[in-house]
Amino acid sequence: MIDLFKRKLNNSGYTLIELIVVIAIMSIVVGGATLGISLAFSKDATKCATRLNDAIYEARMNSMSKLGKYTLSVDNSTVNLATIACSGVTPAVSDEIIYLDESTSGYKTDISAYFEKEDGTVISPLSFPVTIEFDKAKGSVIYDADLDTNPDDGVIVFEIKARHGNRESKVQLVTTTGKHTIGDFD
Repeated sequence: MIDLFKRKLNNSGYTLIELIVVIAIMSIVVGGATLGISLAFSKDATKCATRLNDAIYEARMNSMSKLGKYTLSVDNSTVNLATIACSGVTPAVSDEIIYLDESTSGYKTDISAYFEKEDGTVISPLSFPVTIEFDKAKGSVIYDADLDTNPDDGVIVFEIKARHGNRESKVQLVTTTGKHTIGDFD
């Protein structure tokens, strides 16, 4: 009976050090999982920016190399999409629709756009859909009424923000050359 009593006293539960170690391990595991999920969702902004950059490239190249007038229209009203349209060609060329988010159901990103003049003055925001037409000879941006300015002196910036996570990506289109890049331009 005394031997049984001694065993109960030796089995008194976890020590404070054991509890601290378990809590530390659990916090590292939860933190790593949270960071991994955040990074997975934040890649949506980068994917959307890449697709928008590809759409700008395709519209510009089509405008310079094919018959007809090609325009790129970026819209965020129902689904984030870019439409490359051609006019002035017979037979008519059908519009190409590029979904900037991976799926057609639901937003994964928010897109906004603004025009920044060379002197740093920002005209914000541009109203959607933003329609861009490229010059056939030079590939530069032709005047657009939405910009309400001469596009020869600035940059059109599309900001793409992931809805989950804090990732942001930008696509910058230089109006004088038609050059476009992806990145963070702060």
